[in-house]
Formats: sequence, C-alpha cells, structure tokens
Amino acid sequence: MIRGYRAEVALEKLGSHVIVFSEVTISSHRPHDFRKFEAGAGKYQEIVECYNVSGGYDYLLKVVAPNIAYFQALMERLLKDDIGIENFSSRIVLRKPLDQRGYPVSIIATGKPDWE
Repeated sequence: MIRGYRAEVALEKLGSHVIVFSEVTISSHRPHDFRKFEAGAGKYQEIVECYNVSGGYDYLLKVVAPNIAYFQALMERLLKDDIGIENFSSRIVLRKPLDQRGYPVSIIATGKPDWE
C-alpha cells in the first residue's frame, strides 16, 4: 500500500516562491487530446500535481514557481507548446491554514467516518 518515501521540503527556507492552482480546459476531448496535454504538462517540473477532473474544466494543476512572473511565463510557454489548452484560470495560494500529513487510511479502508 505504500508507494514510497520522500522528503518534505520547507520551500520557505529555499527562498521566495508561489503556489498556484490552475484550472485548465482543453479544446478537444478525444483520448489522444488528453494524452497530448498530459505529456506536454509532464515536461515541466514546476507542475507538481496534475488532476483530470469532472466539472467546468478538465485539469487542475498545482504549480510551484519562484514568483508570479515566472508562473506567467510558464503558462505562456504551455500555450506556445500547443498541447491543446483552450483556456485556463489560476488561483494564487495566499496561505495554507490546514496541512493534512497523510491520507485518512482507516476511513478509506473501512468506509466509516471517525466522528461517529
């Protein structure tokens, strides 16, 4: 059940940075369009998480960059790469008031809430 172990890096110790969540809509929805976007986005280490989601957009990206200008340049590069992005909307993280340290394994395993 454990996929691996990794260090939890204190980004604030490395220097200034921003975390941005971007909602991305792709222009076509054939299987190869999804693969094209995912392969293109996967080339950038600044995109630390990528989720294919339901709802009003297709992907939710978590991006970590040194600053807003860098983030904007990255998004312009993604558009230039022509990986199928129709539009995107971004949310800059101001702070992280809640930090869960893991998954609720016992709840997922049993299907029962722990508040009962």
